[in-house]
Amino acid sequence: MLRRSLLAKVWLILGAFFALLLVIFAINYTIVRGQRGDGLAINVAGAQRMLTQKMAKEALAAVGGDEGARKALKETAERFDAVLNGLLKGGASLNTAWSEIPEVRRRLEAARDRWQPFRTRVEIIAGGQDGPRQREAAAYIAENDAALLQAANDVVVAMQAASEARIDAAVRLQAVLLALGLAVLFAGWLLLGRWVLRPIKRLTLAASAVAGGDLEVPEIPVRSGDEIGRMTAAFNRMVANLREMVGRIGEDAERKRDIAAEVQTSLIGAFGT
Repeated sequence: MLRRSLLAKVWLILGAFFALLLVIFAINYTIVRGQRGDGLAINVAGAQRMLTQKMAKEALAAVGGDEGARKALKETAERFDAVLNGLLKGGASLNTAWSEIPEVRRRLEAARDRWQPFRTRVEIIAGGQDGPRQREAAAYIAENDAALLQAANDVVVAMQAASEARIDAAVRLQAVLLALGLAVLFAGWLLLGRWVLRPIKRLTLAASAVAGGDLEVPEIPVRSGDEIGRMTAAFNRMVANLREMVGRIGEDAERKRDIAAEVQTSLIGAFGT
């Protein structure tokens, strides 16, 4: 027999529903934060594509004797290397989770393999080494710039796909939780019907019968220890007491009729008809 109070049962149902709402809110918050972080990391990774083109132009200008381009080439290469290593090794600003996604990591490692020999040639030009080595390095950069650009683009595509997959998974989870919330509401309605509506309906019908003079109504089963259950038990006792009281009144009336009949018989015997 359930002994929780009726209020506790109602709060149990409402608490379960609001707990689900909090979980859905938390998921929404996580999705929004994740999209913001993903967007930042994808934008940074996307900028790598422009840096490959920038390095190619600066390398050609540096080989032609432009010292400003030589200095800019060194800075651009350092920036490209820092972002690539940040995505591979993780960092607070670039979201460490990227390197844990197999496809993204595979693309990042492929970009790193393309970048390592490319960086060596960039360092030759940025370091101002002798002319033949610079020309060989410039030729290598011109020949492999498109491949490095493609590798950087593959990283961005993989990151975008991973981000969309995470959002899709979160949306599916939200749909499941929403369906679960509706199921909790439906179950709550059924439980309230069992705990409150049906017992009150039985009490109402029985009380109407008693008010109409029918004291032979069957005893209502007590199925809980809450307020409704205690009220049902009290109603059963009240009906039993009324039935007993009416029975005693009937017995008293019968005895009085018997006494009256005996007195009448005695009087008739004494005085005649």
